[in-house]
Amino acid sequence: MVSDRLVRKLDELPDSPGVYLFKNAAGEIIYIGKALSLRNRVRQYFQAHRAGEKVSFLVEEIEDLELVVVDTEKEAWVLESNLIRTHRPKYNTNLKDDKQYPLLRLTSEPYPRLSLVRRVEKDGARYFGPFIPAASARTSLKLAQKFFQIRWCTEKMGGRRRPCLDYYIKRCLGPCANLTTPDAYGQAVRNCIWFLEGKHEELLGVLREQMSRVAGEERFEEAARIRDMISDLEAIKERQKMIVPQLVDQDIYGYYRAGAQALILVFNRRRGIVVDKSEFIVPAPEVTTDQELIAEVLLQFYEQRPVPRNVLVPLAPPVSCQEILSERAGRRVHVTTPSRGEGHRLLVLLARNARQRFDAHLGTEAESARLLSEAQRLLSLPAQPRRIEGFDISHLGGTGTVASLVVFENGQPLKRDYRRYHVKTVSGPDDFKSMREVVFRRYKRVLEEDLPRPDLILIDGGKGQLGAALEALTDVGVTSLPTAAIAKREEEIYVPGSADPIRLPHDSPVLHLIQRVRDEAHRFAVAFQRTTREAPLRRRRK
Repeated sequence: MVSDRLVRKLDELPDSPGVYLFKNAAGEIIYIGKALSLRNRVRQYFQAHRAGEKVSFLVEEIEDLELVVVDTEKEAWVLESNLIRTHRPKYNTNLKDDKQYPLLRLTSEPYPRLSLVRRVEKDGARYFGPFIPAASARTSLKLAQKFFQIRWCTEKMGGRRRPCLDYYIKRCLGPCANLTTPDAYGQAVRNCIWFLEGKHEELLGVLREQMSRVAGEERFEEAARIRDMISDLEAIKERQKMIVPQLVDQDIYGYYRAGAQALILVFNRRRGIVVDKSEFIVPAPEVTTDQELIAEVLLQFYEQRPVPRNVLVPLAPPVSCQEILSERAGRRVHVTTPSRGEGHRLLVLLARNARQRFDAHLGTEAESARLLSEAQRLLSLPAQPRRIEGFDISHLGGTGTVASLVVFENGQPLKRDYRRYHVKTVSGPDDFKSMREVVFRRYKRVLEEDLPRPDLILIDGGKGQLGAALEALTDVGVTSLPTAAIAKREEEIYVPGSADPIRLPHDSPVLHLIQRVRDEAHRFAVAFQRTTREAPLRRRRK
């Protein structure tokens, strides 16, 4: 059975690309997956008609869920792969080999060569990528050779040999045969780096001008070739943020603060790859500034952990914090807040994730606690209405009378506890007697089966419906349950023992909560009544 906490998380899933991590009761990660829409993908696991045998076993173990929101599905692919290699969840049967997404490697030789590789090594070369799908790496390699004629072979340079076929088909400048100069080849390499780093808007402009000129000269085959080149170039423009090809060790911090608490999210990037993440909820007193809070977190986080060379934070802490971290590491540690480029994009991404995680952990709970406390005060309830059970009656001209019961816990629908009733003892359009029957049946069963008791029973109607419900509760013998009714016309709330209704402001969050319960009960009752009415028609059609 899915826990209430997990149900709330499923209701709050964002419609964004990202990675999801399922955890068991011990807090261990048991499955990691990616999604174009986290909301749609994660919910599929909990839909019985979609669950195969493997998914059923997985869902039975899921107790908690964590998310990492990214900007594109491609970024989710990369992050999923890295986290699976780090955590090795038992239900991830794929990616058991050590295969990596491809990169392009530009050597540091006098005449550098460009090749496709799967790993980053400490060899002085420059690496570009990773490329997803892998075909885009091969496309980039071909385009680089086509645009800049950079060699890919391992031949000895500066000899007297004849050039290979690549030279004659304009895929190489021929340094092995002394057919180019170091300056000319160096310029080609610089242009190639510019292209592979993603700075190719200018290059696209040149290609478009060239295509127009060639087409104007009626050289249509050449124009088509350039058109395809432009299309390939545009297809590989999107850069990845979850992996950087340089051998970078750094931690990136996300931060969100609200009220007296803050959430800190840390992504650990090693050898250029995001391999893990950490999350902390810390107290945030008003007297503590954001910079001071971040400094405290940094100093505590690295008490028992190695300090990377680079730490990216959303707000620069005091200089003394950087000095202390450098002393602990025995080398210079750079604590920076980039305002542009790759580092800035990562900080923006981490800020989004920190806000999402804060809302999942604290935002809903804190808001719900304040709302329920206010409802207790305004309605003079003995306790916060953490569990509200709402009733409504529906019929069509006095026939086919049905009723609904909806349940809200901590301000959110708890749909697994919803119930539907056929009214059995009432003939004709008598909402009072119908309400009395349904309330009696419900709480007679609550007593017999020791089911959870509500903190508030909410009746859709006015004084008459409220009176009928109270009579039913008296007959059952549970008169201690707080009960109220809300009338639609003036949105007045009736409570026992008060001659005058409670009138809340139209913008009152408590009124909005009561209206949500009432409207959900009405929707559920009408839907059941319609289904009951249409069932005979469907049977006759068959």
